[in-house]
Amino acid sequence: MNIPEKEIPMHHLTSEEFQMSTLSAAGPENFHDVHRHNFFEIIWFREVYEKSHLELDFESYKLENNQICIIAPGQAFNMKVEGEEGYAMAISREIFNEACTIESVLTGGQLPFFLDPKNEKTCSTLIALIEQEYKGESRTELLKAYLKAFCIIIGEQIKPQEPLLNDRQRIHDLVELIEKHYITHKETSFYAEKLKISTHHLNDIVRLLRGTTVKK
Repeated sequence: MNIPEKEIPMHHLTSEEFQMSTLSAAGPENFHDVHRHNFFEIIWFREVYEKSHLELDFESYKLENNQICIIAPGQAFNMKVEGEEGYAMAISREIFNEACTIESVLTGGQLPFFLDPKNEKTCSTLIALIEQEYKGESRTELLKAYLKAFCIIIGEQIKPQEPLLNDRQRIHDLVELIEKHYITHKETSFYAEKLKISTHHLNDIVRLLRGTTVKK
């Protein structure tokens, strides 16, 4: 059952630009119930169970061992953590934009994908270095360097689907248009014309990726 758009809470990074936790240490407030982020989040699922799954933009995805998911700001996310093992990194837009150069990920995140087994050891080493630095001196530039190396390795396995990529980009552009024009323009047709697509197509995209309509 979809929750109305306006009732979905937004989670924020407060005192830090970067946070890291194991899935087992993450509190229920970080996962349970539908919410959005104003930051990026990388989740590496090292070990999951047969029924493990997450919901992203109101679609359910079954999880398997050694999958990685990247959640972009504004995406609706929900997962009930029940003993899964892995890591979650909450990353400010500014830091993530420096670490990742894949446009599709920056605009729409990335659905769960498998980490290549040949890269598992390297990624584990990088995660250990990130965790050590985060719990120690927490030097921002060093965390950025480790994170960028991690993103380069996992980025080699990301193969965006072109139609979905285009739709996610349109959602990104739509949000910017609404922020700029919502006081004077409330008609769906205005935004559809700006994006050079039909009103029907625009509503379909928003309904698919956000579970609502443009007017809501």
